[in-house]
Amino acid sequence: MKITRKHLKRLIEGMLNEMPMLQPDLLPEGFYITVQKDTYVPDVSDWFTHEDGGPDEPMKMMMIHMRGQGGQVLAELYMKYWGSRYCGGTWEVYRAYLKEGAPDGAGPLMYDIAMEIAGTRGIMSDRMTTSDDAARVWEYYLDNRTDVITQPIKRCVGRWMRMEADGRRPEFSELKFIKSPESASVISALGSKIRFV
Repeated sequence: MKITRKHLKRLIEGMLNEMPMLQPDLLPEGFYITVQKDTYVPDVSDWFTHEDGGPDEPMKMMMIHMRGQGGQVLAELYMKYWGSRYCGGTWEVYRAYLKEGAPDGAGPLMYDIAMEIAGTRGIMSDRMTTSDDAARVWEYYLDNRTDVITQPIKRCVGRWMRMEADGRRPEFSELKFIKSPESASVISALGSKIRFV
């Protein structure tokens, strides 16, 4: 394969800013991403609606799936929009999951797609819990990603539960993460490998 200047630039950017993210052009043959809009309706099991004064009205939701050959879901990320009255109008990544067969770096790629979709509203970590794997992604963004802007989250719930967690650094739960406008578009780089359904 001939490496073009554009491809080389993308590889270098990946090594500097986005690793360990799976680079879009390295997505295995037959794999693709789907992005679907939906609605999330809070109920009594959502602690934030009845204990912490969070939104109790239906919320916008996005479901991002990485699919392998045959269409089986190998990675998924769900995010919901808290609206302008809560958390500064930020999208919450409340579920991210990898299944057996997902390629290395699939998780960070899904987060980058979510961040790009959220635009200037940004994304924030789950308001209730964060797995060790997800915490590593958030901390990597915080420490290593020069193309990601962080801003404090205002008027947001859920901090008390996060501070009493298992000793991990809590900084990422207090911030929203926004992709710098100068950074390369992951969605554009995916081309026909991403489908909005």
